[in-house]
Amino acid sequence: MNELGAPWRYGNDQPATLVEGRGWRAAPVDPARIGTEWGRWPAPPEPSGPRSPPLGALVEATKG
Repeated sequence: MNELGAPWRYGNDQPATLVEGRGWRAAPVDPARIGTEWGRWPAPPEPSGPRSPPLGALVEATKG
């Protein structure tokens, strides 16, 4: 797609909403939090908010 001048770009400030309302319960999880809890990431997670840098998220979802 990039070669066609249409690179794949997508963003969502509330990724859990992609599956909620379709029978799933979902919660975003900061990957840095998981890495810190497992002792594999040296820095604490960035605080979220309007002035935070762009963040990634994993979404943990459960059917039902």
